[in-house]
Amino acid sequence: MYFTYDLATKRPSDYSDGYTMGEFLYRLHFLAPLNQIGINIGRPFGYTLAGLVSFIFLFALISGLMLHWDKIKSNFFVFRPGNKWKTVWTDMHTALGVIGFPYQFMYALTGIVLIVNSVLIIPFSKYLYDGKEDQVYEALGYSDNTKYTYLYEPLTTSFKMGDFLDKLESKWPNSHMNRIFIKNYGDKSMHVVALYDADIDKNFAGSGKLIYRVADDKILFEKSAAENGSYLDYMKGFIYRLHLADFGGYPIKIIYFVLGIMGCFVIISGILIWLVARDKNNIPKRKRIFNFWAANVFMASCLTMLPVTAMTFIAVKLATKVDQPFIFHVYFYSWLALGVFYIIRRNIGKTNLETLLLGSVLSLAVPIVNGIKTGNWIWETYRSGSNDILLVDLLWLSLGIVGLLIFKKMLQTAKKENANGKKVTGATIKSHTKYGNSSDGDSTTGTGSSLPPKRAFALKNKPATEI
Repeated sequence: MYFTYDLATKRPSDYSDGYTMGEFLYRLHFLAPLNQIGINIGRPFGYTLAGLVSFIFLFALISGLMLHWDKIKSNFFVFRPGNKWKTVWTDMHTALGVIGFPYQFMYALTGIVLIVNSVLIIPFSKYLYDGKEDQVYEALGYSDNTKYTYLYEPLTTSFKMGDFLDKLESKWPNSHMNRIFIKNYGDKSMHVVALYDADIDKNFAGSGKLIYRVADDKILFEKSAAENGSYLDYMKGFIYRLHLADFGGYPIKIIYFVLGIMGCFVIISGILIWLVARDKNNIPKRKRIFNFWAANVFMASCLTMLPVTAMTFIAVKLATKVDQPFIFHVYFYSWLALGVFYIIRRNIGKTNLETLLLGSVLSLAVPIVNGIKTGNWIWETYRSGSNDILLVDLLWLSLGIVGLLIFKKMLQTAKKENANGKKVTGATIKSHTKYGNSSDGDSTTGTGSSLPPKRAFALKNKPATEI
């Protein structure tokens, strides 16, 4: 049984009814929603796919660093924002990629361990535990599968879980509860197994365990979370804390977020560089078309996530009932509709501009809607010390402001390029008309003058395309 209890409304709910936006984003980042589409491969499909992506990501990081090392050494401190778009993308890709490499490497590696640990455990379970994976997880401290003989006699000793947890809290003041296992509930052989983690500011990787027999009020096993941890404790704590950033408070979380955004820029700029490098006259037209469509699908899928996520935050606040189906329908249907629209439109430059504008406006609307519906305005949450709500509102506010500033800069650049495009002479137009191929940009002469393809994605190509 799974249920949550809302202390404000004093009402319990199951997993679907108690579903929140935080739970959705947490599960989405390792593709858990894909587990529900019914693909049976013996393991949860979403988790397996997320683990495969982590492997590919780790391979791309290592191979990318090795392949481009010579250029990285010479171009790391070079940034030329005034040059053509490909140069800007290349400089940004190089600098941000190297700066964020340690973080991305750590995140991919720890993600592999956490997401596909079941695959990594299979060899150990087969050769060391005779194929019994439950024993492996128990040895790693993830569960307690100890069997206690059921006596079929009612428990006569009174037991209150609240009092038991209060005693543990006073016994281990510098730790917090992780899990509670109740064995043989109501029987004379009833046992309670409590797993505790040490507070991060007291012990980086400590974990505690207590086994309590209710009938005679006896502690059968006790290990304090405040004591020096074992090798297993430190390895588990090291991997978890590095991946989840649950150490160092908000400064570490903000640093993780900024480094994650840098990784997004590296991936997007890499797609654009890859497309420009393959959109040349010596490449067959069918391959150029395929390359464009691949980049077009990738960019539409990625860039539409910003406005869709902001819109879902707003929908959650405006809806009268929010549960798992509601969040799934709002997010995935709007993402599908917006993604398909920009894929069919076939203009990566406009996709970038319009999703940035839409995402920025919706981002600014998130804290406003939150304030109107709940009264949790930014100044109110700051005054009351509601730091979690305050941080989320400030995040959306920052995304909206930065996005609008970038949008304004891009429009200024586009106007400047449009002005330069109008200076093209009539002779140049005739030359392009005579020798160029307006459909795909191939040139039939050796002069090197040809029109950019109509599917051009950079704003810089727009004037020439219009001509």
